[in-house]
Amino acid sequence: MKPYRRRLIGLPIQRSVFADIDRAPSLIGLTGVLPGDKLGAWLNDEGDLFLDRGDVDRLSTALSERISEQFLAGMERSIRSACHTLRITTDKCHATAANATPEEARRLLGQLQQALTAFVPFGIMSKFVPDILYKAFASTPSAGIPTLPDESPGAALTREAFALFGDCTDAGFPPDRLLAEWPGVPSTINDRIFDFCDAHAGFGPLPWEAPGYEDPRYVFGVLQANFGGCDRGAMLLRFSDRVATTRNHEDAASASSELTPLRRALRRVIITWMEFLERETWYVRRAFYVAMLPLLVRLLPEYEKKSTTILAEDTLFMELEDLISGKPDVSVARVRRENYFARKDYVFEHAISEARLTALFDRVCASTARPRSLVEVV
Repeated sequence: MKPYRRRLIGLPIQRSVFADIDRAPSLIGLTGVLPGDKLGAWLNDEGDLFLDRGDVDRLSTALSERISEQFLAGMERSIRSACHTLRITTDKCHATAANATPEEARRLLGQLQQALTAFVPFGIMSKFVPDILYKAFASTPSAGIPTLPDESPGAALTREAFALFGDCTDAGFPPDRLLAEWPGVPSTINDRIFDFCDAHAGFGPLPWEAPGYEDPRYVFGVLQANFGGCDRGAMLLRFSDRVATTRNHEDAASASSELTPLRRALRRVIITWMEFLERETWYVRRAFYVAMLPLLVRLLPEYEKKSTTILAEDTLFMELEDLISGKPDVSVARVRRENYFARKDYVFEHAISEARLTALFDRVCASTARPRSLVEVV
C-alpha cells in the first residue's frame, strides 16, 4: 500500500503518541461503520503514515448520513475536550517539571502521553471530516462561508513576527545581521528574541526535532524571508487593515433568521475544526518543548544509575512506555538512532543533525538564570 504521507515523523518517542490513531472514528461518534470500530491507519517504523482509502470512503458516507444536531454537538465536545486536556496537561507539566522528583516526572510524563495519544487521532480525521461537513453546509446556495470569529493564529503569528522584525531592525539588527552574529547581540535584543520564541513555541513543522519558532535562528530565517527588503509602512498598513476587518466582520449566515438549528450546529463544528487545524501542530509540538523535554531531563539522573553510557538525546529514541516504566534500553535506542540518521533524506529535509538533538537538552539544562523550557540551537 502506498503511504498517505511519507516521512511524517522520525523519532520513536513521537511515534509513541500515534498508538491509538486507529480509534479515531469512535472519538467523533462514527461507531458501527468499520469492524471493531478500527480505522485502517498506522505508522511504520520509518514514520510513514498509512490510511486505508476504503475505510475513509465508508466513514465519509456514514458521516454524511448521520449529520444531526446531536451528532455534531458530540463531535464538537470531543474535539474541544481533547484540545483543552492537552493544553492544561502541558501547562501543568511545565509548571512542576523543574522541581519534580523522578517518580513525579514519570507520573507527569504518563499524563502527558495520555493527553497526546487522545489528541492525535483527531488529526487523522481532519484529513477528510471537515470537507464532508463543509459540503453539507454549502449545499444551500446562500449558506455563506464559516470563518474564524477572531484573528487566526497564523495571522497573529505573522503580525507579531513583523513587530519583532521592526524592533530588531530599529536597534540595528536586521535578520541578516542576527544570522551572522547570533548569539553575540545586546542583552535587550537577546531578551526580546527569546520572549518571542518562548511565546510562540509550538509553531513549526510536525516533526518535533526539526527547527521551529522555538529556535532563534529559525525565526531569523522567517523574518528575512517574509520581511527582508519590504516596505515597512505598507506592511504595517496591511496588518492594521486586516485586524480592523477581523474585528468588524459579521458572518451574515449566522445573523440570518433563515439559518436552521442544524445549519447553526454545522457552522459551529466547522469552525471548531478550523480552529483545530490552525493549532494542530502547535498543540503537540508545544507539549514536547514546554513539558516533555523538561520532564526527560528530570528522569536522566535515575537512568544514569542504570546505564552510565546513556545520553540525554538517547531518550528521544525510546518509547514513552519504556521511559515511564523506568526501564530504558540504551542498546535498542542506539540502534534506532543509527537507523534514524541513515535516513539521509529525512534529516536533510528537516535540517537535523547530531548537534541539533544535543542542543535540545543543553538549553533545558542550562535554563537556570532565566528559566526557559525552550531551546536555542547552534
